[in-house]
Amino acid sequence: MEAMLPLFEPKGRLLLVDGHHLAYRTFFALKGLTTSRGEPVQAVYGFAKSLLKALKEDGDVVVVVFDAKAPSFRHQAYEAYKAGRAPTPEDFPRQLALIKELVDLLGLARLEVPGFEADDVLATLAKKAEAEGYEVRILTADRDLYQLLSDRISILHPEGYLITPEWLWQKYGLTPSQWVDYRALSGDPSDNIPGVKGIGEKTAAKLIREWGSLENLLRHLDQVKPASVREKILNHMEDLRLSLELSRVRTDLPLQVDFARRREPDREGLKAFLERLEFGSLLHEFGLLESPKAAEEAPWPPPKGAFVGFLLSRPEPMWAELLALAAASGGGSTGPQAPGRPSRSWGRPGASWPRTWRFWPCGRASPWCLGTIPCSSPTSWTPPTPPPRGWPGATGGSGRGRRGSRPSSPKGSTPTSGSG
Repeated sequence: MEAMLPLFEPKGRLLLVDGHHLAYRTFFALKGLTTSRGEPVQAVYGFAKSLLKALKEDGDVVVVVFDAKAPSFRHQAYEAYKAGRAPTPEDFPRQLALIKELVDLLGLARLEVPGFEADDVLATLAKKAEAEGYEVRILTADRDLYQLLSDRISILHPEGYLITPEWLWQKYGLTPSQWVDYRALSGDPSDNIPGVKGIGEKTAAKLIREWGSLENLLRHLDQVKPASVREKILNHMEDLRLSLELSRVRTDLPLQVDFARRREPDREGLKAFLERLEFGSLLHEFGLLESPKAAEEAPWPPPKGAFVGFLLSRPEPMWAELLALAAASGGGSTGPQAPGRPSRSWGRPGASWPRTWRFWPCGRASPWCLGTIPCSSPTSWTPPTPPPRGWPGATGGSGRGRRGSRPSSPKGSTPTSGSG
């Protein structure tokens, strides 16, 4: 088996993953993805793909943070906090549990802190790591964490772009230190943070840019123009102060985390997990499939007019081994034979048992194309006499394949015809 991809080589950065946010985002982005058993797995697959992409760049020190089940201090301070959100989908908790299992199998640190949201845990870890000299990236699309941006802390959006203080200035004309003041004025409907009624994002950004901070704005409130804006702030002062408190993340949680500590991935457990959820592409991306066996070169293609077929070890092509790839033509045939007795082959009626068969050791077969997975050159094999049941010249057997495809692969190349 190949070694896993170099996901955990030192890169000098700490990757913090907003696990709950990423899981919920991918749950809705890929809705409808299920296994062959009808089991919904869209959140697990989307999370794994996003995490794998980030690990390839930042796999040295990784911590994945989830929201704890208990209410946070924000719920205690404001009963209506996040009250406008839709109920949690019925099958999301089960997929979330699978995501946590995946994180553990990868050997990544996983944190949940009762009484605090993932944002507070991420913020505390980011500031702690920054103080210890790490460069920090936070994988999330949550705008609440923009207040953490600095020269050493950036946000990696799941879509792949990096959010930095420069990006924030170009997008909003604000600095990270102004972000909480801006959110306090404009509010946040997704978290049910009230803000100042009647002041939207554009007006809030303009006010903060003009006065520098919310504190300075309130100190000179009598000078704020137009008068209608001044009146709105005066009439909603209590909501403004509450929104300021709710928008500010905590960076002082008493967390004891050793960023230098590593755990090895459970390769066998991870392989079994991905196979159970039928994530064939991720098995390849994580390097968890056996390498193709070495083989000697043999002549190819078969004679003009030959028919091509293949044999899989099981009905599900994504998980099957390619047992044989055969070509048959009138009066003789050439084709492959892998270890194990085949159950069926393909060829024109009357095709005789060949003197020599050839096969490509493709390892695993793709359901779309036999050439999807890199293969070695074919190897020659002389069959026994009489032919095994199922080959040209014999009867019976079962299998899968397509007739009538004439290969055109040059000598030593990977054939792509004959898939079913």
